[in-house]
Formats: sequence, C-alpha cells, structure tokens
Amino acid sequence: MSAIEKNSQEKQPGQKLRQVVLSEPYRALAEDGFYSFETPVGIMRVLSTPDLVHAVELITLDTQGFRPAPARMPIQAELEAQYKAYFAKKLQRFDLPLAIESLSPFTQKVLNLLRDLPFGETCSYQDLAILAGKPNAARAVGTVMARNRWLIAIPCHRVLPVSGKIGMYSAPGGADTKAWLLRHEGHRVENYKIVKGK
Repeated sequence: MSAIEKNSQEKQPGQKLRQVVLSEPYRALAEDGFYSFETPVGIMRVLSTPDLVHAVELITLDTQGFRPAPARMPIQAELEAQYKAYFAKKLQRFDLPLAIESLSPFTQKVLNLLRDLPFGETCSYQDLAILAGKPNAARAVGTVMARNRWLIAIPCHRVLPVSGKIGMYSAPGGADTKAWLLRHEGHRVENYKIVKGK
C-alpha cells in the first residue's frame, strides 16, 4: 500500500488511467519498452525506447502484490535510479532524455520552462503562460499540465491555480497525490492549500 493510500483524505473511485498511444515505429518495441517500478506514491510505468523516455505515469496507488522485474534497457534502470533518488531527497532535477520534440512549440516551451522550476518552489499557470510569451494562455498551460506524460520528471505538481488551492492532478489519487508530492518537497499543505509561514 502506498503512502497516499495510507494517508488519503479523499478517495476518487473510478478514475480512468491515461493510455499512451504509440506511433507505428515504436509499437514493435512495446514489449520491451514498458517497465514498471514501485515508489512511495504507487506503481510508476515507463514507456521508453533505447534512447528516449516517451512517458512516465503513475498507474496505481496500490503496491500490494507488485513483483518488480529487471529493467530491459539501460535507460530504464537510469530512470528508476533517478526517481529513487528524488524520493530519497537526493535529486532535485531529473536529467533524462524526454521525447518532447513531437509536441507543439508552445507545449515544448512550457514543459522546458517547468523542468527548470527548482525543487520546493511553485508557480501559477499564469506565471508559466507569461514566461512562455503568451500571457493570456493560462488555460492552455493548464491543458499542457493535464496532458503531461512525464510525471514528476516534468514537475506539473508544482503548478498551482491563483485561487490558493493546490488544484487538481491528473493521476491516480488526484489532489492527494499532488499534496503528497508538495509535502515531500517541503511545503505544508492543509485542506488542499499551501500554508506559508509558521
């Protein structure tokens, strides 16, 4: 059982998992390209080719009965090592070759800006829109966050609405998972809000 399952403040039954759609050149690699490993928040699933990481998803909070298998590619072993270091608070920025080149220029710019947001810091959707050169595109930034295929490596959990709430999170556990990650990075979260000061 993951840390989020143990401490969840609200359940979100029936949440559908996102599916990665492979383009034709990568379908033959699917058997070796998928790799799963356990983390404090649940089971992460990786889709990779030998040189690129195409997706990292949280597929379930339930770790009971999970049987790890050896990584099939060096890139998978390196990715797992970096995630373990992140959860041990020994890594603050991931250094992985992510397959973002096929995305729109705006999406690439937003994701690359977010990769540079330091561990323990947050920003708003509006902040990212302004930095990306489109100050009126906060809603579009929200869509980019919801479709982020590289959970934690591209830290969309650090992006918050201006309402003061931490907002939703498009992964199993929803806002509870987002709150766990923010707490892991040093924030105090109460009632789905970041509490500043003592």
